[in-house]
Amino acid sequence: MSVAPKINNIIQDYLKAKSYNYILIDLAHVVRIDSAGYGIIIGLISYFPPSEKVNIFLINMSPMIKKIIDLIGFPLVMHIIPSLGDAVQKIRELKRI
Repeated sequence: MSVAPKINNIIQDYLKAKSYNYILIDLAHVVRIDSAGYGIIIGLISYFPPSEKVNIFLINMSPMIKKIIDLIGFPLVMHIIPSLGDAVQKIRELKRI
């Protein structure tokens, strides 16, 4: 719980620095996310108004984290992609649209 506010502050500083079209969150080395961590991800979603059309990708999740992410409903507002290569391919597709 004490790590989440620090991470949230770092993320907020990056978001204020410039504008983004695509954000990739690599969860390859994450073995567990607590409710505060999921709250940070939800905060990221709500940070951008829908008119900005920022595409957020979660990649390289463990099966356990993916199951929880699916239950929370993140796939409805984010791209859940298995790997970095797949995310790059999806970004290329989105740029063509």
